[in-house]
Amino acid sequence: MRSLKEKILEYNTPEIQEEVKKAKQLHKEFLETFPLEQLPNMTLDQYALGRSAKGSFGWWLEYNTIPLGSIKGGSAAKHIIYFRKKDNQWQYPGQFQNVEEAWQKLKEDMQLLIHSFDGESYKGIDESNLFYRANMLKGKILYLYHPEKLVTIYNENHLRKFLIELGENEAKLRNKDSIELNVKLRQKLDQDEDLKEFDPILIANFLYYEFMREEQYIKIAPGRDAAYWQECLEGEYISIGWDEIGDLNEFNDYDEFKSAFSKHNFQASPQKNTEKANELWEFYQLKNGDKVIANKGKSQILAIGTVTDKGYEYRNDLSKHKHVVYVKWDQVFEPPLEIPKQEYWGYKTVSKVGKKQILEWTAIPTQPGAPVKQYTSEEERFFEMVEQALNRKGQVILYGPPGTGKTYLARKYITWKNDKDELLKPKNENPAKTWLMIASERAADFRWEDILDTGGTVDWELGAVKRNFRAAQKGEKILAYRGGGTNNALLGLAEVAEEFDGEKMVVKGLQKFTEEIPYNDYKDTQEYKSTQAGKMGNRGSMFEVTEEFINWLTETLMDIGDSDSAEILGNVMNQNNLEICTFHPSFQYEDFIEGFKPVQSENGTIAFQLEKGIFQRLAEKAHENGESSFYFIIDELNRGNVPKIFGEIITLLEKDKRGVEVRLPQSKNTFSIPKNIFIIGTMNTSDRSIKMMDAALKRRFAFIECMPNYDLINHPVALLSITPADILRSINQNLLHLQGRDKQIGHAYFMQDGDQITSIEEIKEIFKLEIIPLIQEYCFDDYAQLAEIIGEDFVDVEGMDINNELLNGTDDAFIQALEKQFKGTVL
Repeated sequence: MRSLKEKILEYNTPEIQEEVKKAKQLHKEFLETFPLEQLPNMTLDQYALGRSAKGSFGWWLEYNTIPLGSIKGGSAAKHIIYFRKKDNQWQYPGQFQNVEEAWQKLKEDMQLLIHSFDGESYKGIDESNLFYRANMLKGKILYLYHPEKLVTIYNENHLRKFLIELGENEAKLRNKDSIELNVKLRQKLDQDEDLKEFDPILIANFLYYEFMREEQYIKIAPGRDAAYWQECLEGEYISIGWDEIGDLNEFNDYDEFKSAFSKHNFQASPQKNTEKANELWEFYQLKNGDKVIANKGKSQILAIGTVTDKGYEYRNDLSKHKHVVYVKWDQVFEPPLEIPKQEYWGYKTVSKVGKKQILEWTAIPTQPGAPVKQYTSEEERFFEMVEQALNRKGQVILYGPPGTGKTYLARKYITWKNDKDELLKPKNENPAKTWLMIASERAADFRWEDILDTGGTVDWELGAVKRNFRAAQKGEKILAYRGGGTNNALLGLAEVAEEFDGEKMVVKGLQKFTEEIPYNDYKDTQEYKSTQAGKMGNRGSMFEVTEEFINWLTETLMDIGDSDSAEILGNVMNQNNLEICTFHPSFQYEDFIEGFKPVQSENGTIAFQLEKGIFQRLAEKAHENGESSFYFIIDELNRGNVPKIFGEIITLLEKDKRGVEVRLPQSKNTFSIPKNIFIIGTMNTSDRSIKMMDAALKRRFAFIECMPNYDLINHPVALLSITPADILRSINQNLLHLQGRDKQIGHAYFMQDGDQITSIEEIKEIFKLEIIPLIQEYCFDDYAQLAEIIGEDFVDVEGMDINNELLNGTDDAFIQALEKQFKGTVL
C-alpha cells in the first residue's frame, strides 16, 4: 500500500502547483486590499455583502478567495451583517437598535478575534463575541491574517475527519471548536516529517481529494439541441441561459435569488418556476472537482469534464447563455456517445446523474456481447436516494399503498448496489494475491488441520520459491494444500497474519472446506496448469495462483454447497449478502435474535435448545466479512410487534451505536450490529399509518414513500382505447377523494415479472381476483361508493353484489364497461 507521502507526491502535479501559486497571489492581494492595520477604519459598505456587486470584505471572503478555502453557500446571514436587496434593507442581529450599532460591535469583535492569535497559542473568544458561533467565517478571517498557524479548512466536521484519518484519537477531539481543531491539524502537519515539506495549502487540497472525494455528476444541456456546445468546448466552460437574472454573485442567498427569478415568470406555473430556479442555483453551486456531462437531447453525451477552481462567472461579453462555469473537458465524444434514452433530460437543463450510470455508459465491456444489466433512469435516481438514506441512518422504510412494488424495489436495489460497488471498486495498483501453500501430511511438526479448525496461527519458515515469501502481504488468502502422499488435496483457507520478516511469516487458519478438493480433480484442468504451482509440478512450498483457478475453485465450492468458503475466497457476495423475512403477529424476538426452540432428543423426548435468530446469524456473517455490505429486508414490517421483536437491540440500530455491544438476556453472549449491515423495511400504509409506529423506532429509520408509477403501465393493450395507467389513475383519484391518500393502489397490480400486462384477459383476471375484492374491503359493503370507484356496470348496488357475469363474460362487454367508466375521466 502506498504511503501518504507517495500519494501526495503523485497528487502534486504541475497543475496543482500552479493552483497553489495562484492561491498565494490571491492571499497577497487580499492583504493589500484589507491590511490588518486599516481594519479599524473599515466602513460598513466596505465590509458587507449586498451593497456592491464586488469588492467588499465579505465578497472577498466568500467569492474571490475560494482557492484559500471555500465558505461559499448557504445564507449571507453567516456574515452577521449584510444588505438584502429583496426588501432593500440591512440585516443584523436583533439585539441592536440599528445597523450602525451592530457594525461598531462587529468591527470591535473582529479585532478581538484576530488578536486572540497574537500569542503563541489561540486564546479563544467568549460567547459575547459576534463571531463566537460563526465557525466558517471566523476560521477564514483567522487564516487570512494568521496563515502560519492555520490551514485552509473551516468546516468543523471536515477538520475532525482529517485529524482522525491522520491518526488522532477521536475521543481527544471531542468538545473542541473549529479553531482548536484547525490549530491542531496545522501543528500535526508541521511536526510530521513526511508532511511538513509540502505547502499547507497543497496538503489541505490533498486531504479533500484523498478522504472526501465525493464526485458529483451533473448533466447540463448547452442550449436546445446543444446550440452553444462549440463555444463551450472552445472556451472551456459550460453555459446556460436565464440571462435576465444577471450575475448570481450579487445575490446574498437563495431566497433573494428565487424571489428575483420568480418575477420574470419564465414558466407557466409557480411550481415550474421554482424547479427552474433550483436548476440555475444548482449550476451556480458547482464546485471545483465536480463532473459535468454536456448532453444533446435525451440520448447523447457530447463530453465529460471537471469543474476548475475558476468556478462560476457571469459573462457580459457573451451574446446569450451568459451564466458560465469553467470546465476542463476530459473526454470529448466525436461522434456523440449514444446512451439509453433518458426521458427526464427532455425537461431538465441541469440535473444530477449517478456516477454508476456514467461509468456504465463510458466503460469498454470486458466481454463483448455479454449482457449488461440495465436500470431505468427513474430507478437509478430512486436507488441513489435509498443509498443516501442507508448511508445516513443505516436503515430505511419504503412505505406506501399496496402494489407499489416496495419489496421488488428493495431486492432490486441490493442488486443495483452490488453492481455499483463492483463497478466503483478501486483498481489497486498492487492487487491482493492468493497463494497456495503446501504442508506435508507426513510432517511431524505441523498439519493444516491444526489451525483450520481452530483459527489458530503457525510460524511458517522460509521455504522454496523464496520470492513469494517476500511478496506476500498481510491479509492475503492462502489455499491450504496437503501434499507429500497419496491423499493430496486442498483442505481449506488460511491467510497471511504477519508478513515475512526475513526468516518466517505468520499464517492464520480461516475456514475448513466442507469437503476436501482432491488434487486429481483439478490437476489436468487448464486453470490449474496455468498457475505457478501447475507449471512447477508443486515443487516448492508457496505458489501464486491465477484468477482463473480461483474462479474454478469458487464455482466448485458453490457446487458442493460450501458457499461460506466460496464467499471468503472469491467475494461472491451478490447471492449471499441478503436475508429477507416477513413480520407477522406470530413473529417473535426468538425468531429474530435468539431463543429456545423445541427439538426432539435421541430418546424421543422433547428438549429445548438455544438457537440463533435470523438477524443474529446475518450479523455474525457481516462481522466476519467487514469489507462487504450486508442487507436485511423486513417485509410487512408494521404487521409485527416491532419493539418486542427488536428488544434491547433497538438502541444498536443508531449509526453511532454500531459496534457497541450488549449482553443478550438468554445466551448471556455479547452482541453488536456491525456498520456494514443495512436494514430495509417495507410497509403498506393501507394497513397501518406511519403515525402509529413506535416513536423510538421511527426516529431510527429513514422513510421513503413509494407511490403509484403510472409511466410503467402506460403502454397500449390490444382492443382497448385506454391504458392500464388510465384505469389505475382514475381509480386512485376516486379513492383519494373517498378513502384517503393511503388507500390508493399501486401499479404492480397491472404488472407481471416486472413488465406491464398486455391482454384483456389479464386485466379481467386482475379486476376479478385482486382489485375489486380490495376496494370492496375498503368500502365496507358500501356498494354505492364501490360503484362510484370502479363503475356501475361492475356493481349491483341494490343487490349489494358484484356483476360476475361481466367479469366472466365476453371481452367486448368487459372492454365497453372499462371504457365507459375510465375513458376521459382522468384529470
